[in-house]
Amino acid sequence: PGGGDQPGGGDQPGGGDQPGGGGGGTFVFDEFISACTTNSGIILRDGIAIGATASATSLTAPSGMTAILPGAFAGNTAITSANFSSATDLTEIPASAFAGCTALETVTLPSSVTGIGEGAFAGCTALSSVSGSGLSILAAESFRGCTALTSQPSGTTIGDYAFAQSGLTSVSLASATLGDGVCYGCASLASATFPAALPDATFGGCTALSMNPSALTSIGAAALAGVPFSTVTFSASEMGDYAVAADTAYEAWTMTWSGSATTNETTFLGRGTAPADGLAVGAIAQQTYTGSAIEPALTVTYAGETVTGYTAVFADNTDVGTASVTVSYEGETATAAFAIVEADIADATLSGIASGYTAGSFALSPVLAFNGATLAEGTDYTWTVTASGSVATTNTYADLAGSSAGGSVEGFGDIETASTEDNGNGFYAGWFTGTKSADIGISGFTESTTYGMYANGPYVDTGKANAEISRTIDHGGALTEISVELGVNWDSDDASSYRGFEFFAADGTAVFGVNQANASGFAWYANGAGTGGTWCGDYGTQAFTVKLTRTGTGYTVSGTDRNGNAVTAFSVADTNDIAGWKAYMNCTLKNDEIDATTGQTYTDMRQFYFDNIAYTTVTEESGSGGTDAYLTTPGDYVLVVTGKGNFTGTQSRSFTVVAGGDTVETDILAVSSVRWESGTLSCTLSGDADLTGTTAKVYVTSDLTDEASWTEAEGVTVAIDGANVSVSGLDFGDSPALFLRFGKE
Repeated sequence: PGGGDQPGGGDQPGGGDQPGGGGGGTFVFDEFISACTTNSGIILRDGIAIGATASATSLTAPSGMTAILPGAFAGNTAITSANFSSATDLTEIPASAFAGCTALETVTLPSSVTGIGEGAFAGCTALSSVSGSGLSILAAESFRGCTALTSQPSGTTIGDYAFAQSGLTSVSLASATLGDGVCYGCASLASATFPAALPDATFGGCTALSMNPSALTSIGAAALAGVPFSTVTFSASEMGDYAVAADTAYEAWTMTWSGSATTNETTFLGRGTAPADGLAVGAIAQQTYTGSAIEPALTVTYAGETVTGYTAVFADNTDVGTASVTVSYEGETATAAFAIVEADIADATLSGIASGYTAGSFALSPVLAFNGATLAEGTDYTWTVTASGSVATTNTYADLAGSSAGGSVEGFGDIETASTEDNGNGFYAGWFTGTKSADIGISGFTESTTYGMYANGPYVDTGKANAEISRTIDHGGALTEISVELGVNWDSDDASSYRGFEFFAADGTAVFGVNQANASGFAWYANGAGTGGTWCGDYGTQAFTVKLTRTGTGYTVSGTDRNGNAVTAFSVADTNDIAGWKAYMNCTLKNDEIDATTGQTYTDMRQFYFDNIAYTTVTEESGSGGTDAYLTTPGDYVLVVTGKGNFTGTQSRSFTVVAGGDTVETDILAVSSVRWESGTLSCTLSGDADLTGTTAKVYVTSDLTDEASWTEAEGVTVAIDGANVSVSGLDFGDSPALFLRFGKE
């Protein structure tokens, strides 16, 4: 511009016959330069960084810097650091901004920067630190070749080859969206988390990486090429070319593969063992235990060509573990290994277990068969029996042993004192048990005998009376429900007096409790549930109940108030088991004290009653392999067979135990064949039926649904042999139907 050989040729800008010529117009380049400013080594125009000053080694952005020109600092080998933390309007580092800055070591970014452009720091071989809390997008090749960078900059979207050939030693990619080759050629990378699907070349050439690829569902082309493996399991449904090819030919490893992916000769290229002459056995997929020797099909190559006519000798190929095969061909040998994994015990046939039994009169003897062979109890499987939830026992706590102190308290007979406090002032406290009378003024207790506590303030000036009793519960099973009945005949006049009842855990922590201070009602409290709330706010003359029912996350609390009304149920979150209970009370006001100001007479002689502490537990009765299980409690049970040795997994069978004399309903006595000949009915029962040791009665009826019409047949003989039953001497008469009922004495 400006004509001539130099900008603005002649003595004045604008000379010659180019733009700006003829008459000395303004020179555009000079105008651009005059509008630029410098700040801490950065050249800016209109808030945009366009480069660095010639002498700059450290860049510090001013607060007014809003953007960076793409490639602004590219190739600058003098810059060692860049601090842009004050540029809070800056949102990205654009493409190639620092590409090739080989002396750059540290970069500090404000949280406003969310993206790193394509190749922004590519080739920055000295870069070791990049800090920026707002980063989410790392474009393609953004840190490629940063060999001194060992820590991964954060990002949720990471472009193609973003960290390729960098110095990263660990990466966390499990939650990120990845492009191809994100960590390609990272020779120092030792550990990584990753998503289930790896794009092409993700870890290709990462020769120091230790990883377990068994959970991968998709492995892209060359995604794990060169990653060292000694023993590995694949189950991917997609595997690209060279997906797990070896870095060097014929790297020794043991591979199991159970996936459905289509593979080719490149997928596992170089993974195997081959002598110098080139005889090799291809990777063998994982096998499952069958009970017999396993000889999978082989792919054998010689000098790169698939061959047949070889001999194969298998070893350790029956039981679970690592099997091997030795192949011989043209005087050469090669070996390969493959894994045999456990079979699922659910695939075995379970017999010997009916659907119903009578308590205490049967033995469980499960039998399992697999591929025609009977399995060995203790070697191939174990078994247990547990209650499936309905075997529950309800108990009432009634152990309050104490020493007799004589006398009576508020309508009770003998007093048993567990703790008494006098303090030298005549205040007395304790607990008692006896037969209730109408004198206590409380109705609604379930039983005629109750427990109680007393704390009595006599005519003295100072003192207090405390009483507390606690007991642990040896419930012998999983406690599912516990409840108590409580009663109060007088409410306290003094703010310092209180009484309450609490269920506690094994460490003494309160699980749930109710408490009454100087108020007409009771409040509730619970571990981890804040200050609790109101249980009941009314005076009343009835016993009230508190019940806790176990749930998966704590307890459901329900009950009644002092007028017999239901309390709205609510939940408390406490997973502790209840190990015991305690009742407590305190009296601080002396009896018949007259307030000096108001003249009111106070009475603080109190009783607090508790009764019918009932709890329900679910017990487990169990048997194990080698021990017959005789279950004595009626209910629903489940037998669980667990695989062992060559088997894994479980198989279960439910059954019912009823009390003696009850009818056992069963669904296994289906008839598979029936024959009628010369007055004898013969039938074979299907399923697992074995009626040996049972007796049978024959009934005829005109209506199977009307039990009143069932008539026991006379003059018949029943013969039982396992599942075969024959009935002779039958005469149907006018009855169109008959049936048999089986049982044990």
